[in-house]
Amino acid sequence: MGEAKRGSNITRRVRNAVKEAASQDDVCAIMQALIKRARAGDVQAAREVFDRLFGRPDATSVLIRLDQLEERFSCEFAAADGPPDR
Repeated sequence: MGEAKRGSNITRRVRNAVKEAASQDDVCAIMQALIKRARAGDVQAAREVFDRLFGRPDATSVLIRLDQLEERFSCEFAAADGPPDR
């Protein structure tokens, strides 16, 4: 068996073991903690939340994803007045 094939089998087994061990309540508690950290200003936590919700952006989809976020969350800076002053 090739090294890549063996690695993917191990990864699959580990992923399955974690899925079986973590309850839905565990997953919810972890995500709530991550979201709480993101809301408190933890940029890495915010990136993780967005990556899990929307997938990791690639260079060609960043603008499309920004448009989707603006539409979904009705961001104030999407208004005709432009972005807020910082």
